[in-house]
Amino acid sequence: MPDVADFKKISLEYYYRLIDLAKDILKVLAQTLELEENWFDDFAEGAVATMRLLHYPTQPADSEQELLRGIRAHTDFGIITILLQDTVAGLQVWDKQTKDWLDVTPTPGAFVVNLGNLMMRWSNDKYISNTHRVINQSEQERYSIPVFFSENPDFVVECLPNCEEEGEQAKHPPITVEQAVLGGVCRQLRKGGEVQERSGRRSGEGQCHAAGQGGRGCMRSKSAADAALVIWREKSTGILDKNWLLMARMDDSHG
Repeated sequence: MPDVADFKKISLEYYYRLIDLAKDILKVLAQTLELEENWFDDFAEGAVATMRLLHYPTQPADSEQELLRGIRAHTDFGIITILLQDTVAGLQVWDKQTKDWLDVTPTPGAFVVNLGNLMMRWSNDKYISNTHRVINQSEQERYSIPVFFSENPDFVVECLPNCEEEGEQAKHPPITVEQAVLGGVCRQLRKGGEVQERSGRRSGEGQCHAAGQGGRGCMRSKSAADAALVIWREKSTGILDKNWLLMARMDDSHG
């Protein structure tokens, strides 16, 4: 690959700029929840933040949606996702009221900001983690760069101050960031196996060893689950490269 050094340098510069942006967004969220602006600062220290460079290959417009190579319907596991899209549409958000998928049209110079499951737990469902997917029926190649910001894996997420009304109980029990994200990974891999079975393709099976809710006994693609566990376990012990840059191609993965 030509200019590899420049590619890495530019990618890392972009990555760190997006981490700073995620922390600024947290300051805004804190104020909307009537907390001090810097309330999330400690949680953001040593946070896991993953950047992916995604390529969605061309698909025939009349392909069956369930079997398209894209991202199946899901919610994000972490706190904040910041997405940069190219000019090719494909991202869709589920509207619970109309029970329909809404297209998120790419806007030049703008990011798509999505709140994940951990922010939903933290805010006691005052903020909702929305369901979304990617279906590329444009007959063009599509590229996007999401940055997933998930806080420090050792921190315990529990109902925030001011998010419980008088006489109301927290809707979600306390959980560490690591437990919540690994549980979500296992659930998504299990769903992926179900789609593969319906499409007549075989997938590896095994016991998922993620801690916490949803982490026991789920059937999943062995290599993908093992990779997720290595990323999270080694991140928490500081073994992986400090830049935490994860690049993934969609060409060889379904879903």
